Amino acid sequence: MNTGAPIYAPADGVVEVTRPSKTGSGNFLRLQHSYGFSSSYSHLQKFEVKSGEFVEKGQLIAYSGNTGFSTGPHLHYEIRFVGRALDPMAFHEWNVDNFESLFEKERGVRWDSLVKKIESRASNQLQLSSQPAATSKDSSS
Repeated sequence: MNTGAPIYAPADGVVEVTRPSKTGSGNFLRLQHSYGFSSSYSHLQKFEVKSGEFVEKGQLIAYSGNTGFSTGPHLHYEIRFVGRALDPMAFHEWNVDNFESLFEKERGVRWDSLVKKIESRASNQLQLSSQPAATSKDSSS
C-alpha cells in the first residue's frame, strides 16, 4: 500500500480516538461500531475525521502512511469484538456472495446471539412503524 492511499470506514461508527504520534503505531485512529465491534488503523499519514465524530460506512477517514516505528508505507488494520482481535481479512473479503462464510471462519463471535438481537430490534422497529400515528385531541373545544 502506498503512502496517501485513502482509508474508508468499513461500517457506521463513532471516532473514539485520533492520536498523532511519531513513535510506536504512529498516527492512530480507532472507530467504535455497533454490537461490540471496533476497527483501528495505525501508521496513518493524515486524519480526515476528529474524535467524537460520527462516520458512515464508506466515508473517507484517513490516508495510509509510514509513521511511528514503521519500516515502510503500509496500513496496520485491526478488527476487534469486545476487545478480542479478529482476522481482518475475513471482514475485508466479506460480501453478498460469501455472506455466510464469515460466520464459519470467525468463531470468536457468538453470531447466533448477535443475529437474534439484531432480528429482535428490526422486528420491534417494523412493529412501531406499522402502528397508526397517535393523534392528539384539541383540548380547547
